[in-house]
Amino acid sequence: MELNTPGEFDLYLFVRFWTPEACLQEYTPACQSLNASDWATYSLTLHGLWPEYAKNISGSIYPEECWSNNATFWDSVSNVDAGVTPQFTERWQQYAPEYNYGLATHEWTKHGTCYSDELIEAAGNPQAVAAAQANYFHDQLTLCQD
Repeated sequence: MELNTPGEFDLYLFVRFWTPEACLQEYTPACQSLNASDWATYSLTLHGLWPEYAKNISGSIYPEECWSNNATFWDSVSNVDAGVTPQFTERWQQYAPEYNYGLATHEWTKHGTCYSDELIEAAGNPQAVAAAQANYFHDQLTLCQD
């Protein structure tokens, strides 16, 4: 297994957090938009779905920013496609309020670029990259509902 290669990892870590506690520590725009009756005030919200290694690989327990050292690949996959975000905005408001305020971009860049080897073939094809990004965000939100 090669470090930081898209699709090369052993498992996924589904990470959630307690929004009220996070809002006590750092009052963000997502905290300002929460109402007492919102799902995020009484449920664990989505932080991310992270590829992980089963054991330490070259000093790392997870891949991140996969193939960022390959400018051709990285330039074509690292930004979230503008057409992808609107597909998820409403569900992010419920299950991952911070995603509407920049966490989606962070999660995609750090973890999503490693999520699947389909990105290797998608690179250079904006529609294929957008589809891979939509799959990543869809899979996370599906886990929130289970």
